[in-house]
Amino acid sequence: WTLLVGALFTAAALAGAGGLLVAAGWYLDPVVAAGSTALTCAALATVKVVVRQPGRRALRRRFGPRVSRASLRKILRASARATVADGERRVTVLHVRIVGLPEAAGSDNPAAVAATLRDFHAAMGRIVVGLGGTVGRTEGDAFEAYFGAPLPGEDDARKACLCAVRMQSAARKLGVRSPAMRIGIASGTCLAGDLGIPGIPSYTVLGAARDAAVILSSACERFGAATLAAGPVWEEGGKELLARMLDRIPLPTHESPVRCFELVAELEGADLATIEAIRVFNEGLARLEGDDRMKAGELFRHVLELLPG
Repeated sequence: WTLLVGALFTAAALAGAGGLLVAAGWYLDPVVAAGSTALTCAALATVKVVVRQPGRRALRRRFGPRVSRASLRKILRASARATVADGERRVTVLHVRIVGLPEAAGSDNPAAVAATLRDFHAAMGRIVVGLGGTVGRTEGDAFEAYFGAPLPGEDDARKACLCAVRMQSAARKLGVRSPAMRIGIASGTCLAGDLGIPGIPSYTVLGAARDAAVILSSACERFGAATLAAGPVWEEGGKELLARMLDRIPLPTHESPVRCFELVAELEGADLATIEAIRVFNEGLARLEGDDRMKAGELFRHVLELLPG
């Protein structure tokens, strides 16, 4: 903007000098009139760039490996108007646990385990940033992804649900059997920012939503599920996916127990047996909760006929 204003004033000075010469015969050196304005605005623009550059470099170091290029451009643009890195955010959190890691790490070939984990994390990270999410806390056996932080987005819950099923699909394509993933998804207000050791660029969230996502990822083993989403997340963004309705569990984001859903797959490409089995299972659970135990038993037996085990 400073350079644009300088260009406009330079053009105006040149036009004014020419107009004075034609109209009144007065000669005004156009180099002095236009050059002083152009140089002043160029100097101001340079000062602005120099002042902003360290902050922009810090944002690039902090978020460059964590978000897509499009998201990084939005962050850099927003940083010119307000702080984007720290503060409370309405965020959807994916907490991913990798189970089976202690046994694998104690194997005779730890280098192979490390290589598998690097490929694993890289593949999951590509899915997160591809959907406009942010890669958050990363560890050997766990990592997190955030939708809605550092900048709010559109359809954060839907993108988070889609991200989870695509991550599970990518893990199967990688041929990863052990370790395996357990994913929990929850939404709420969290404190987001650089909450780690000073001087080491990081970005993470703390709050009830993050705690709820951790609880859900742990509850996956109880339900024999790979991905569990809190009911409100499924209501907001998971209805387009194939999902199994499960029990209600206590979560710190709500006063009363919350229904959770196992996100199984995208409907497009899902096999008919799985689609039918989940439909029958959901009906069976509804009958069970309605105290129609006989009909529920029949439906659950039919589920096992459709998908043995």
